[in-house]
Amino acid sequence: MSVSAALVRYQIAGNFLGLPAITVPVGYDKSNLPVGLQFIGKPWDESLLIHIAFAMQALCISEYKKPEVLWDLLGN
Repeated sequence: MSVSAALVRYQIAGNFLGLPAITVPVGYDKSNLPVGLQFIGKPWDESLLIHIAFAMQALCISEYKKPEVLWDLLGN
């Protein structure tokens, strides 16, 4: 499987069916790479997904790490 196919394999169903989806960062794996959790909802249920994502992010915020190098693209 190619890298690009591996990256989008879980997005295809929602895209083809037109379902709203959101992904929330939830922590890191053993290699210290970020891990996300994707939620897919019913049609026209975006507000519920945003509430779920907000709650999940609030639960996982203590696990977030600041990058060692942060590039300020806007120059602020």
